[in-house]
Amino acid sequence: MGKPNDRKALDIARNRIIKVGKKVNKDDNYECRPDIIVHKRKTNDYNLVVIEVKKDIHSQDEKDYDLIKLEHLTIDYLGNHYNYKLGVAIIIGTGKNAGNWEIKYFQEEIRGKRIN
Repeated sequence: MGKPNDRKALDIARNRIIKVGKKVNKDDNYECRPDIIVHKRKTNDYNLVVIEVKKDIHSQDEKDYDLIKLEHLTIDYLGNHYNYKLGVAIIIGTGKNAGNWEIKYFQEEIRGKRIN
């Protein structure tokens, strides 16, 4: 995972905008702001984990959009150069679903799911 003195950063809901997609022209990219990223700053060589967190009350479209972002950030898709090692979506239960959660993950084109 690197040398002991390699420093990684944990960025939570910062203003880091990630452009994903093939850069044919400026309109072919879309931007996203992941909730949490673990990476080495100023390089894409050590992008470790990207995390999106939502409450279960969000619309299905919003949750699906998070999954699309994670999938694109974890695979070499249309020229994406971020290649995070792991993408994780966490859905947290609220109200009558409080205490329940769902985790979906992306890792090297593998999609997984776990529900408590």
